[in-house]
Amino acid sequence: MVGFEVEQSGRQLPFEVRDTSGALAANADADLGDVVVGALVQALGQPTIALARAVVLTVNRAYSEIRIEMQGARADTRIKLFTVTAQRFNQHLLQLDADPHWDPEVKQLLNQALRDELRKEIAKLRRN
Repeated sequence: MVGFEVEQSGRQLPFEVRDTSGALAANADADLGDVVVGALVQALGQPTIALARAVVLTVNRAYSEIRIEMQGARADTRIKLFTVTAQRFNQHLLQLDADPHWDPEVKQLLNQALRDELRKEIAKLRRN
Protein backbone atom coordinates (compact mmCIF):
# COMPACT_ATOMS: atom_id res chain seq x y z
CA MET A 1 0.00 0.00 0.00
CA VAL A 2 1.38 3.36 -1.06
CA GLY A 3 -0.11 6.66 0.07
CA PHE A 4 0.75 10.20 -0.98
CA GLU A 5 -0.89 13.39 -2.17
CA VAL A 6 -1.46 14.62 -5.71
CA GLU A 7 -1.77 18.32 -6.40
CA GLN A 8 -5.05 19.04 -8.14
CA SER A 9 -6.36 22.54 -8.82
CA GLY A 10 -4.12 24.10 -6.19
CA ARG A 11 -5.01 21.66 -3.41
CA GLN A 12 -3.57 18.38 -2.19
CA LEU A 13 -5.72 15.32 -2.91
CA PRO A 14 -4.83 12.19 -0.92
CA PHE A 15 -4.11 9.26 -3.25
CA GLU A 16 -3.45 5.66 -2.27
CA VAL A 17 -2.43 2.59 -4.26
CA ARG A 18 -3.43 -0.83 -2.96
CA ASP A 19 -1.86 -3.76 -4.77
CA THR A 20 -3.81 -6.94 -4.02
CA SER A 21 -2.11 -8.86 -6.83
CA GLY A 22 1.49 -8.43 -5.72
CA ALA A 23 2.26 -7.76 -9.39
CA LEU A 24 2.70 -4.00 -9.22
CA ALA A 25 6.22 -2.65 -9.36
CA ALA A 26 7.54 -1.25 -6.09
CA ASN A 27 7.86 2.24 -7.59
CA ALA A 28 4.11 3.01 -7.78
CA ASP A 29 4.65 6.62 -6.78
CA ALA A 30 3.24 10.06 -7.45
CA ASP A 31 3.59 9.59 -11.23
CA LEU A 32 0.85 6.95 -11.10
CA GLY A 33 -1.23 9.24 -8.89
CA ASP A 34 -0.86 12.12 -11.34
CA VAL A 35 -1.88 9.89 -14.25
CA VAL A 36 -4.96 8.41 -12.50
CA VAL A 37 -6.20 11.72 -11.07
CA GLY A 38 -5.53 13.43 -14.42
CA ALA A 39 -7.65 10.80 -16.19
CA LEU A 40 -10.44 11.28 -13.62
CA VAL A 41 -10.40 15.04 -14.19
CA GLN A 42 -10.65 14.51 -17.95
CA ALA A 43 -13.36 11.84 -17.73
CA LEU A 44 -15.50 13.23 -14.90
CA GLY A 45 -14.88 16.94 -15.28
CA GLN A 46 -13.54 19.56 -12.92
CA PRO A 47 -16.74 20.20 -10.90
CA THR A 48 -16.99 16.51 -9.94
CA ILE A 49 -13.35 15.98 -9.05
CA ALA A 50 -13.36 19.21 -7.02
CA LEU A 51 -15.68 17.41 -4.55
CA ALA A 52 -13.25 14.53 -4.10
CA ARG A 53 -11.70 14.07 -0.65
CA ALA A 54 -9.45 11.16 -1.63
CA VAL A 55 -8.79 8.65 -4.41
CA VAL A 56 -7.87 5.00 -3.83
CA LEU A 57 -6.62 2.79 -6.66
CA THR A 58 -6.91 -0.94 -5.96
CA VAL A 59 -5.01 -3.04 -8.47
CA ASN A 60 -5.30 -6.79 -9.01
CA ARG A 61 -4.82 -9.17 -11.91
CA ALA A 62 -8.42 -9.33 -13.15
CA TYR A 63 -9.44 -5.68 -12.78
CA SER A 64 -8.57 -2.38 -11.16
CA GLU A 65 -10.91 -0.25 -9.10
CA ILE A 66 -10.80 3.48 -8.56
CA ARG A 67 -12.67 4.59 -5.45
CA ILE A 68 -13.37 8.29 -5.07
CA GLU A 69 -14.36 9.51 -1.62
CA MET A 70 -16.70 12.45 -2.25
CA GLN A 71 -17.50 15.30 0.13
CA GLY A 72 -21.04 15.06 1.44
CA ALA A 73 -21.76 11.74 -0.28
CA ARG A 74 -23.09 8.77 1.65
CA ALA A 75 -21.32 6.29 -0.60
CA ASP A 76 -18.02 6.41 -2.46
CA THR A 77 -17.95 6.47 -6.24
CA ARG A 78 -16.42 3.22 -7.51
CA ILE A 79 -15.20 2.63 -11.04
CA LYS A 80 -14.10 -0.90 -12.04
CA LEU A 81 -11.63 -1.09 -14.90
CA PHE A 82 -11.23 -4.35 -16.80
CA THR A 83 -8.77 -3.17 -19.46
CA VAL A 84 -6.29 -1.21 -17.36
CA THR A 85 -5.27 -3.83 -14.79
CA ALA A 86 -2.12 -4.50 -12.76
CA GLN A 87 -0.35 -5.69 -15.90
CA ARG A 88 -0.91 -2.38 -17.72
CA PHE A 89 0.01 -0.27 -14.69
CA ASN A 90 3.13 -2.38 -14.19
CA GLN A 91 4.06 -2.05 -17.87
CA HIS A 92 3.81 1.73 -17.52
CA LEU A 93 5.98 1.79 -14.40
CA LEU A 94 8.59 -0.45 -16.03
CA GLN A 95 8.72 1.87 -19.05
CA LEU A 96 9.36 4.82 -16.75
CA ASP A 97 12.09 2.83 -14.95
CA ALA A 98 13.79 1.79 -18.19
CA ASP A 99 15.74 5.03 -18.27
CA PRO A 100 16.21 7.08 -15.08
CA HIS A 101 17.14 10.08 -17.23
CA TRP A 102 14.08 10.27 -19.48
CA ASP A 103 13.63 13.50 -21.34
CA PRO A 104 10.67 15.16 -19.58
CA GLU A 105 8.75 15.22 -22.87
CA VAL A 106 9.10 11.43 -23.31
CA LYS A 107 7.94 10.82 -19.75
CA GLN A 108 5.02 13.16 -20.36
CA LEU A 109 4.08 11.22 -23.53
CA LEU A 110 4.19 7.90 -21.64
CA ASN A 111 2.01 9.34 -18.87
CA GLN A 112 -0.41 10.82 -21.43
CA ALA A 113 -0.79 7.46 -23.22
CA LEU A 114 -1.86 5.73 -19.99
CA ARG A 115 -4.01 8.71 -18.98
CA ASP A 116 -5.82 8.49 -22.35
CA GLU A 117 -6.45 4.74 -21.90
CA LEU A 118 -7.88 5.36 -18.44
CA ARG A 119 -10.01 8.30 -19.58
CA LYS A 120 -11.48 6.31 -22.48
CA GLU A 121 -12.34 3.32 -20.28
CA ILE A 122 -13.85 5.51 -17.54
CA ALA A 123 -15.90 7.48 -20.08
CA LYS A 124 -17.12 4.24 -21.69
CA LEU A 125 -18.15 2.79 -18.33
CA ARG A 126 -19.91 6.01 -17.32
CA ARG A 127 -21.96 5.95 -20.56
CA ASN A 128 -23.20 2.41 -19.92
